[in-house]
Amino acid sequence: FENERYWFEPTKSPRGSLAASQGPALHPLLGNRVPSALPTQLFAARLSCHWPKYLIDHQVQGSPVFPAAGYVEQALAAAEQVFGPGPHVLENLSIQHAMFLPEASARAVQIAVAPESGGACSLETYSMPAEGDAVGARWSLHAAGAVRRGQTVPPADVIAVDLDEVRGRSVMTHTHDEFYQDIMPSRGLVYGPTFQSVQYVFRTPV
Repeated sequence: FENERYWFEPTKSPRGSLAASQGPALHPLLGNRVPSALPTQLFAARLSCHWPKYLIDHQVQGSPVFPAAGYVEQALAAAEQVFGPGPHVLENLSIQHAMFLPEASARAVQIAVAPESGGACSLETYSMPAEGDAVGARWSLHAAGAVRRGQTVPPADVIAVDLDEVRGRSVMTHTHDEFYQDIMPSRGLVYGPTFQSVQYVFRTPV
């Protein structure tokens, strides 16, 4: 027998495949948990304008952009993983840099959650180009905030709003189609069907 050596050549960048190698996804936007040598809890996901598929419906100036509500959803999903089930609170969310989702590429996304202190954990969302585009790229910080255990937050004062009274004071009403087909596009915002939840817009005097 002749001895011959065979070398396995990986077809994908280790960075781009990291999220897929750590087990099943915990949440579509949070991804899965990544082992870390530090006390920080780390989650990794791979996002694009086609995954989750509804992200293509959120566009700014003609380009798909990860929505602000997505950072809220990520944070609350991370809170459930860190604190366990229950009502939790997101505090001081600050969006630092838009996460654009180009048509031909994906983003490797990481959500870092710091150790709990006083019932709260700070967290940050980063991303970089996935796979081949990752060579020489750096992580970009997109959002930062803190999540807190719901039971540590005092009850908020809830102010009831009389919707009929508000409608009665309105001086202008816009329909669903007017809002999404005329008003929003005039501001450079194009929302597809999955982001069109507003049925009417009522304008009242200042």
